[in-house]
Amino acid sequence: MDRRAGTQKVNLFIIGGQVRKMLVIDNEADICDFLERFFSERDFFVIAVRDEQEGLKIFQKEIFDVVVMNINSERLEGFETLKKMLEINDKVNMIVLSNEDSQEKVDKVYSLGASRYISKPLVLDELETAVMR
Repeated sequence: MDRRAGTQKVNLFIIGGQVRKMLVIDNEADICDFLERFFSERDFFVIAVRDEQEGLKIFQKEIFDVVVMNINSERLEGFETLKKMLEINDKVNMIVLSNEDSQEKVDKVYSLGASRYISKPLVLDELETAVMR
């Protein structure tokens, strides 16, 4: 199903009568654009933003099945955003991306309730499998 909302193309992925919605939060425009295209082609409704605070505002207003979020080591607010999102909806499939692969960071992400931690550079099959769970 293809609908237009303004100039934004909206794709819907229906499973059991429900629309699958994904929020992508990544400071890299290329990653946002790529993931939005990739998962839209798989019929997800995708909203991609480059700022954690903007992502949190959207998350507070809508229900998402999947969130793919980059947490940067230089910005501590990513952990706080992750925590707040999971307080709002602890059932969301929360996938965290990061350039850093320290065990301390991995442990913190999982202790906050994330479903999956994936190190960059992305392995697309790994991300797709995590999203489709």
